[in-house]
Amino acid sequence: MAERGLKISDVYEATGISKTTLMAISDNTGKGIQYETMDKLCDFFNITPEKFFIYSPYNFNFHVLNDEDAGIYLKDIAITVSKSSGLKSYTFSPNVITPMGEQFNVTKEDADFIINYGLFVPLENFDDDKFKKEKQEFYSIYDGLPTVLKSDINNKFLNLVLKNLSNVSGQTITVLDGKIDYSDTDNWTHELTIKSNMKVIVNLFDEHFTRLTKVPLFVVDDKNNK
Repeated sequence: MAERGLKISDVYEATGISKTTLMAISDNTGKGIQYETMDKLCDFFNITPEKFFIYSPYNFNFHVLNDEDAGIYLKDIAITVSKSSGLKSYTFSPNVITPMGEQFNVTKEDADFIINYGLFVPLENFDDDKFKKEKQEFYSIYDGLPTVLKSDINNKFLNLVLKNLSNVSGQTITVLDGKIDYSDTDNWTHELTIKSNMKVIVNLFDEHFTRLTKVPLFVVDDKNNK
């Protein structure tokens, strides 16, 4: 659909397949597919069934870590990667900074703040060699995925980040300035109050720079249940 500039409604009108079914297939949330449905789609797109499926030996599960010590701040997000030989969990921690600074090609007009989510190892257990090995391990798996599966992972991660942001709406958090003056160590950070409709740049997998997305922050509240 993306390659041919088509929408769900276009495929529905051409094939008669229900929009609900098409949505589940396109979002990769369906539990299966009927042979008749696949036949219609292969005929419509002029493809064979092997073009229809992408396989990965890994399964990815996401959950927000509810660390009480984090208080009102943004939470860490864990990705559990599993395959037949076992599973392993990787934790990604947020770093909130302002868009000011030479290393960012953005200004205050572009975004109110930036969130970098990077692989995290607790300081008490930190070992540089182990950390490098774990980072290489995760990104080796990630880089080996087909583009459509990377996109699926990014979108699921991003949705958790936005939900996380809505939970701290109205709260004040400490952020790091994008451009640090090393001669003034007392002013590296400042307070920022998270508000509805702020613009935020979300950088997933910070060390790898695989995703840099600017999204408006829409907060769920009594007046807006979207």
